[in-house]
Amino acid sequence: MFDEDDDKEPFLLVLGVLAAVIAIVCWWFLAGRADDGTASVAAVPTTEAHGDDDGGAAELTPSAVAIAYAGQSVTLSGVVPDAATKEAMAAAAAEGFDGEVIDELTIDNSTTTEGGTVTITGSASSPDEAEGMVARFAGLATGAGYGVTDNILTEEPADVMPSEVTIDYSTDEVTLTGVVPSRDVADAMVATVSDNFDGEVIDELEVDDAITAIGTVTILGTIDPLAHSSFVTAVGEVAEGAGYAVDDQLEDAEEASLEIELDALFELEPIEFDSGSANIRATSRSTLESAAEIILANPGGTIEVQGHTDNEGDAGFNQQLSQQRADAVVNFLIGEGVDAGTISAVGYGQDQPIDTNDTPEGRQNNRRIKFEVTAQ
Repeated sequence: MFDEDDDKEPFLLVLGVLAAVIAIVCWWFLAGRADDGTASVAAVPTTEAHGDDDGGAAELTPSAVAIAYAGQSVTLSGVVPDAATKEAMAAAAAEGFDGEVIDELTIDNSTTTEGGTVTITGSASSPDEAEGMVARFAGLATGAGYGVTDNILTEEPADVMPSEVTIDYSTDEVTLTGVVPSRDVADAMVATVSDNFDGEVIDELEVDDAITAIGTVTILGTIDPLAHSSFVTAVGEVAEGAGYAVDDQLEDAEEASLEIELDALFELEPIEFDSGSANIRATSRSTLESAAEIILANPGGTIEVQGHTDNEGDAGFNQQLSQQRADAVVNFLIGEGVDAGTISAVGYGQDQPIDTNDTPEGRQNNRRIKFEVTAQ
């Protein structure tokens, strides 16, 4: 038989061990509790934009930014991780860009620039322009860990036809035809021609702002040699100022020169006759002698000497008087050596007035001798 105290010793030993185990388990359990009272669990990697339910750190998602050029604006869209990146992107867009910057970027702190993408789209008129569009963002983007995708299209330059203008010069009128890049260019050309030509100026120029002013102004027609240089010089100053080359194809006309010189002579010194007769006054003989010299110095034309009167008196008498006066001038010039085969006389009476017959001054202007020169 065992002593009663000896029987109790194993039992107490078991209780002690059990108590120790329970104490260790409780310590382990209490030490493993999180501050919020939940158990700590190792986090699982994720691309969610927030932490997991057990409080573990979430994996950051790469940021994606789109930069779209459209004419005079650039739009920034997508997601960035912080305000500093957003502000830096907007500043880069505005640098060296005259258009509007539209910032539609949003901030999400669960994203990161590392491994992100910046995609640039739009169109450029040249490779240099496209390079500049990308360069605004390349340094910032790559420095922050972004990859840059350049999707900018370079437009092929359109075939633009140069402006071509023709100025057709004739005795009575000048016509401007062709296409110019602006109304200002057209008006400047028309004004210059009008300032250097006494006849009618016909403006048939068309405006097309899609063309350039790098073309040619071609001047055609026949012009008096005395007016040739000044006309071309005046037109050339305006044309070349707008970027045009000038092609002078004007031909000098001897007969036109002869008529202009004779008109200029008689404008200064009109031929005068005795009242109601075809007798040339002595004061006009020197004028006709000068006219003969001009005609002899400019051979090759056929001259019609025209007599005109006012409407005073009988029309039949005026017709006869105008013919007699024209004959008198022709006879005088033949006597000065002008070839009779190149000159003729025609009386038009009162039928072709150049001024009113209601005033003394107008009637005096209508009583005149006119030289019409034509080619042989």
